[in-house]
Amino acid sequence: PNKFVERLAEHGEKDALVFDGIGFFDVGFALFTRNHGFLADRYVNVGQKKRSRDEVIQLLKDRLAPLRGSTAKKTTKTA
Repeated sequence: PNKFVERLAEHGEKDALVFDGIGFFDVGFALFTRNHGFLADRYVNVGQKKRSRDEVIQLLKDRLAPLRGSTAKKTTKTA
């Protein structure tokens, strides 16, 4: 926690996503289930511009969008 607090300004400058009261697995599960609202409700502003809940949800979706031109194999469903 001390290192985190010491670097708070840096987190704000880099527009880090910080959440309160949840752990790594909670974040992972929320992302896996696309429960962006759960994360937005726990979002903590650490010096970024103020954002509404809807703006945080959109930010999460934008940051989690697949990269264009990705070399990852695409799978298709077959009947």
